[in-house]
Amino acid sequence: MARELIVGALTVGAVVSGAVLATPERACACSCARTTDAEAYAHADAVFRGRPVLRTSENDGRITLVFEVSAVHKGRVARRQGVRTASSGAGCGLETAAGREYLVFAAQDGGGLAATLCGGTRTAGGPLAVPFAPTGAPLAGRAGPVDGGGPSPAAWVVIAGGLASPILLGLVLALRKRG
Repeated sequence: MARELIVGALTVGAVVSGAVLATPERACACSCARTTDAEAYAHADAVFRGRPVLRTSENDGRITLVFEVSAVHKGRVARRQGVRTASSGAGCGLETAAGREYLVFAAQDGGGLAATLCGGTRTAGGPLAVPFAPTGAPLAGRAGPVDGGGPSPAAWVVIAGGLASPILLGLVLALRKRG
């Protein structure tokens, strides 16, 4: 009887732990203070105009937006530039639409570029409002991550849970048969 209670408790614990771990990250509301182009420019390591051409998922739950760059106003930016960001606007990630041009304000992040909703990135409807900001051409080639990185951590938890469930069920049934 005690053995069955322990096995039952372990099973329930495993199921509850799996459910908690597999739950997607909590959405947090992203609240940004209004910023001017000049303020965003001062804080950015790279500023450029470009159109998003590809969106890929990273292993850490973030995404990479790959931009086809038309002009560079600050920093070293490739013609096809990857920029990491949170996966949604609720998490302060960039929200972009295909075919639209954006003025991107990005910071260095582990050898690549990253941008947030609060960093000043906006549609490129108007000119960059920074006096004397240069306008140059992007570097040839690609920079930053430009392809996906595989399953997210939450996906790995679901995969592991899917593999562990039949094992736990078999163990419970074997112990019940014995008892």
